[in-house]
Amino acid sequence: MKPDFDRVFDESYQAARRLTVIETGLAIATLPKQSSFTLEQLLDSDFFPKSQFHALAWMNNHRKQAIDKAIALLLSSG
Repeated sequence: MKPDFDRVFDESYQAARRLTVIETGLAIATLPKQSSFTLEQLLDSDFFPKSQFHALAWMNNHRKQAIDKAIALLLSSG
């Protein structure tokens, strides 16, 4: 299960990179190729400082999408 979840996490991160490029006009090379955070950190609601509410809300939305994809993948392969 974990390899599939890791793959979905990476795919979601890559999609977020592409969306960031579209929304900001930044070159994709300016963004890290791999997430700066571990999956465990992103799933920990206490990981981000509370003052970064907007960033946290954005991350939570993308985290939910990644989790939903992973669950669907796991259910379809089970």
